[in-house]
Amino acid sequence: MNSSPKDTLVLLDETPAPEPAQAPQASKPWCVLLVSDEEEVHKSTALALDGFEFEGRTLELLRAFSGAQGRAIFEAHDDVALAIVDVVMETPRAGLDLVRYVRQELGNHQTRVVLRNGQAAMAIEDVVRDYEIDDYQDKAELTVQKIRKLLYGRLRSYGQLCLIRAQAQRELAQSHAEVAALAAKLSFAQQHLIQSEKMASIGHLAAGVAHEINNPIGYIFSNFGTLEKYLAQLFKLLNHYQLAELTHGNPQVVANLAALKQAIELEFLKEDIPALMAESEEGILRVRKIVQDLKDFSHAGTAQDWQYADLNKGIESRTSCITPNFVR
Repeated sequence: MNSSPKDTLVLLDETPAPEPAQAPQASKPWCVLLVSDEEEVHKSTALALDGFEFEGRTLELLRAFSGAQGRAIFEAHDDVALAIVDVVMETPRAGLDLVRYVRQELGNHQTRVVLRNGQAAMAIEDVVRDYEIDDYQDKAELTVQKIRKLLYGRLRSYGQLCLIRAQAQRELAQSHAEVAALAAKLSFAQQHLIQSEKMASIGHLAAGVAHEINNPIGYIFSNFGTLEKYLAQLFKLLNHYQLAELTHGNPQVVANLAALKQAIELEFLKEDIPALMAESEEGILRVRKIVQDLKDFSHAGTAQDWQYADLNKGIESRTSCITPNFVR
């Protein structure tokens, strides 16, 4: 595009605005993009911004000579603080199309955008309203002092937006961390609840098993005591019969009895039957102990309220339910 004297940036001899106190230049430079198809505009702008510093940071000037080049720079740089864009370049609306692309396609709402135009016919209010720009300047009015003042204001605004964005990101990260912590607590509580439900199911099962075993064991244990009593009486009667053998007058009967006692090993039976009864009684007592441990494990017949419990007894009863030999 051919430039006219009116469109060329004129460097007037004006005293620049005072700059803030300088700080160490270790910070990253401000990234400023100039989009114009006029070589003279690039040269004069670079001259105007030579040695520019703000808040202890220097300036890096990126240059694009068309809207397409401006798109490429925006796609490659996410830290453009300020873009000064000519409206008319390869097309009458190239600058506006670039702004719309940056805001809508790239989703960049942080970069400050200043449009420049040399055509007074354009409706300024409509452009500012519809294209999310921060300022609109006439090319002929951009002096060295004004362009520096422009940068002071827009770079300060960009810096504040960066601070707000960083704070928002920190708060968002903190919120994510809190949500993650709550999710972990919820997951733990859920697992604990599932485990509690499983233990409750096992407890109900244990209570049912204990109830089903307890009744027949009670019958056996009761009958076992009666059986011991009957055997004691039989052994007593047998002893009297043995004493009666000595006074019996029939040698054949005595011989037959002696042969029968030897055949059935009577003396061994008199010793072994009580031992068998004692072992059986021990087994029945062990089963009753297991049944009682199952009841203790399931808390069958107890209230649901909190109550004191013997921890050692609880551990012993539960381990004996799993393997009786473990507690020996």
